[in-house]
Amino acid sequence: PVVVDYWAEWCGPCTMMRPIVEEVAAAHPEIAFATMDTMANPATPGRYGIMAIPTFHVFNGGELVHTFAGARPKKKFVEEILKRL
Repeated sequence: PVVVDYWAEWCGPCTMMRPIVEEVAAAHPEIAFATMDTMANPATPGRYGIMAIPTFHVFNGGELVHTFAGARPKKKFVEEILKRL
């Protein structure tokens, strides 16, 4: 499984989520975490129709299985990821 975090440097909620994403990644080594700066790489978020950041994609078996957006507490972030794996 892979979780992709779409973010931008100017985005306050993205900055709030960064330590949460890092903590969850450290606690779940069975899941790969990647980040994508939407300002440096606009084509990929555009291809997926991402309209707000932070947006998170959960991939399993190479398939996009879940998308969610916005900042949330760590517990809710983990729940969003694990319910689709």
